[in-house]
Amino acid sequence: MNETELKHVIALLLEDAKRLQQLEPNAGTEERIIMANKSLHSAYDTNTKQTDKNIIVYGHSVNREFAYFVLEKYQPTFCRIIEELTLKGKDKEFVENAVATASAAAVASIKSMITLAINQ
Repeated sequence: MNETELKHVIALLLEDAKRLQQLEPNAGTEERIIMANKSLHSAYDTNTKQTDKNIIVYGHSVNREFAYFVLEKYQPTFCRIIEELTLKGKDKEFVENAVATASAAAVASIKSMITLAINQ
């Protein structure tokens, strides 16, 4: 399993844990969610250029908290796409293409948000 696949699995498990935590609050589950969030964010951090509280995205300095906020908002969408298509019996390639398309749309949306924020 490569690094990207591992990050994806962590994100899926994290989403499942968050859903479970909403249904049955548990201190142990909450602690593992926090640990997984830190791990996932750390994995994303290694692939970005960092400066103190900012990261460089598409050549622009962006507040790290904003970047994590965006990641948290889009992650459930990708998990839901994968879950629904898998339950419908779609093959792996179809699911990967659907997630890639959704990811490209998310990236375009994020780029436009960054551009708007910079130009204001």
